[in-house]
This record gives sequence, structure tokens and C-alpha cells, in this order.
Amino acid sequence: MTGLTLIAPGFGELAHHAVSVPAAVSAAGEHAARRFIEFFTATIRNPNTRQAYAQAVVQFFDWCDVHGVSDVRRTEPVIVAAYIERLMRERSAWDRTPCGPP
Repeated sequence: MTGLTLIAPGFGELAHHAVSVPAAVSAAGEHAARRFIEFFTATIRNPNTRQAYAQAVVQFFDWCDVHGVSDVRRTEPVIVAAYIERLMRERSAWDRTPCGPP
């Protein structure tokens, strides 16, 4: 993902969880960045789940960047719905491919 920033100093023990903050979240301010990190470090205890969610977030924010949504505060349900529709179309096309993904 373009625009990732590493966890800022001052997060102490949380830093070893290797959570990165997307640029769009960082741009929304320190409170947004802190809540993002808290979600991944305190809410998601399983490291495999944390990794899967982090990958999904990276993919979503990459898509947002391509579609001109660089401010996380502008992320409305219709934007998430458009992203999910794209995922469904891609998955549907992948399912019709006889040899798996391209």
C-alpha cells in the first residue's frame, strides 16, 4: 500500500505488533491513528486474524486511493458498498476461470 507510515514512537509495547497506519488514517489525525492501532492490537488478539484484517484494510485503502478517496472521513457506506461490489465481480470472474486465478 502506498503511503503507509510506521507506528509513531510513544506507542511503547504496541510497537512490536507491527501494525502500520494507512496514510488516509494518519491524515485524519492522531486520534484516528491511535484508534486504528488500538483496534488491531487490543481488539484482535489472534495474530492470524490480525494479519488477515490488516491485509484486507490495505487492499481497501489501495482501492480508495485509486478512486480518489484519500480522506478516511469521506468513507461512507456507499463507498464500502462499491468496493464490495468490485470484490464480488472479481470473485465471480475468478470462479468462472477453469484454471483458477489469472
